[in-house]
Amino acid sequence: MVVIKDGVYAGFLYADQKSQVYADTAELLELIQPSEDHPLVFKSVIRHVSQAKYQKIINF
Repeated sequence: MVVIKDGVYAGFLYADQKSQVYADTAELLELIQPSEDHPLVFKSVIRHVSQAKYQKIINF
């Protein structure tokens, strides 16, 4: 899971959909690994989204 907050890359989280059940988005956000924003990371995320290389987009 990649977190983009207010248009800025905030961090990531590895989550296995089959073994973990999360109550809500806030619970997931507590588990993210914060990371510094970098143009190359953001560009990579945008490329994956534009090529539909994701399972789900969650807006919160």
